[in-house]
Amino acid sequence: MWWDPITLRQAKDLYLEQGEYDDLVRGNRKRWMISLELIAIGMLSSGIFYKVNPSSPWHKIGVTMGVIVLIAGLALGRIAYSERCTLDQRRPPTSAPPDVRTIGR
Repeated sequence: MWWDPITLRQAKDLYLEQGEYDDLVRGNRKRWMISLELIAIGMLSSGIFYKVNPSSPWHKIGVTMGVIVLIAGLALGRIAYSERCTLDQRRPPTSAPPDVRTIGR
């Protein structure tokens, strides 16, 4: 099965143990951008087709496709938000910043 939550979780845990945190964050940031683009495209296309003559069959087709793209963008944004929350909880510890008083000595 291509989507098995247990297998995906184990793969992510292994990935984090190998120190690939930055790759996961970068992939999630890309997911955020794609979701925002889908939301914008869905709103624009729904708005444009809303202005088309309502008796035209293209009106219903365009508005429906715009709403589907909008919902896909919202769903992807929700997935990216959940992933961000998970990654924030599992962030690797960072070293303490250097003390200002000891830098010049």
